[in-house]
Amino acid sequence: MRSVLHIAACNDWQILQYDVKTAFLNGILPDNEIQYMQQPLDFAEPGKESHVWKLFRGLYGMRQSSRIWNRALHASFLEWNFIRLECEWCVYVRQLSSGAVTIVVIHVDNMLAVSSSEDEATRFHAELKSTWKISVLGEAKLVVGIALH
Repeated sequence: MRSVLHIAACNDWQILQYDVKTAFLNGILPDNEIQYMQQPLDFAEPGKESHVWKLFRGLYGMRQSSRIWNRALHASFLEWNFIRLECEWCVYVRQLSSGAVTIVVIHVDNMLAVSSSEDEATRFHAELKSTWKISVLGEAKLVVGIALH
């Protein structure tokens, strides 16, 4: 993350933060990982109190939720023509033929995005918004405990 921030600072690139709302609920469980759960109290249908729910999405607290969310995230970034760094799986880079560059650092459901141009930053923002519900945290000031000045 510090290297990406250094690149952005040296090149005077825009640094933005995003948060994906309820990220783990965006991961679809594969068919070979069927999960069931008891109905939560006060949510059971009358006459079906002993029924269980079959889950189709990851839930917070499930062991595989992080991995399933990461698979969904990775698939979207590949679709948007990003490349994941082999040496650092939480960093994605996209360089367009126009020379515009976006580098994204992922920390679970938080993203730090640096872009070389306003158009590229807007494009990335639109891609995120079209796929997930996001919170735009704006210009980065505090990232994972690192204060930016």
